[in-house]
Amino acid sequence: MAKNIRFKWNQPVPRIIDDVGINAKTAKYAAQDWYRLYYAFIPYREGYLAKNIQILALPNKAVIRHNEPYAEKIYHGAHMRFGKSTHRLASAYWDRVAMTAGKKDKLISDVQAFVKRRV
Repeated sequence: MAKNIRFKWNQPVPRIIDDVGINAKTAKYAAQDWYRLYYAFIPYREGYLAKNIQILALPNKAVIRHNEPYAEKIYHGAHMRFGKSTHRLASAYWDRVAMTAGKKDKLISDVQAFVKRRV
């Protein structure tokens, strides 16, 4: 006779990822969500740097690539001549700044909810 078995993860998502990894679908969701969360921190003049991105998802890993040729220079703070009328939070190292602004915790809770929906 078949029985339904339910179980509950007792560890937070970051710990589970460290222990057992994640699949490509979850990695892609996390990368898309992280991009959404740090978008307001990307320097923005005409929007090319912020909008011309590529998300590469592999098992256990996802990469957000900003495809503009000047992306790395702007990321490291070179040539930071842009207004803050569109993105008032814009800065170099936008992902790190977003983390310190509390977006990392939001990402963790979003991925945790995504995993729970898929279980």
